Amino acid sequence: IWQCLEKANFKLIDTNVKFELHGNISFESKQQKDIEICFAKKKHQQAAGEIARDNFIYSRFHLDPLINNNIASQIKQNWVENYFFGKRGDEMALALLNDEPVGFLQLIIQEDNLFIDLIGVDGKVQGKGVASAMIQFASENIEHSCFKVGTQIGNLPSIKLYQKLGFVLTGSDYVFHYHSQ
Repeated sequence: IWQCLEKANFKLIDTNVKFELHGNISFESKQQKDIEICFAKKKHQQAAGEIARDNFIYSRFHLDPLINNNIASQIKQNWVENYFFGKRGDEMALALLNDEPVGFLQLIIQEDNLFIDLIGVDGKVQGKGVASAMIQFASENIEHSCFKVGTQIGNLPSIKLYQKLGFVLTGSDYVFHYHSQ
């Protein structure tokens, strides 16, 4: 099948792995004491967009050698900012350090399922429990029976995070991009 797809100008870019967690997170995060988690407001649009623009390296857009990294970063920024225009996502949790956004968690709600659409943490606070705290905040403040997320097979920090929080691997998909000649 791959050969047929590649002959039709589809290029294999990555493998997406899917995880699920039924119920709430039962994890004590090591969140910094000065990090506050809240729901995003319109005033956070620019800062959340900048975090998305500046902190992704594993995205399928960044991994595609035919997509310029500046364009890939702009895609992520637009993705997040579309939440504030009501075009993508149903809720967004935000991590604040001294009242400045340092992370976001964009969520889609479908029936009893809560999907992590996109999560980003500023490089200066990565590894400090910010992502865990935002996921835990969403788990405690948005009614759901199942949390779902997908990430790239090469994004080991995200995979370790989800597994640490109790998410279990449920499947995988190949990610192809079409490029016309």
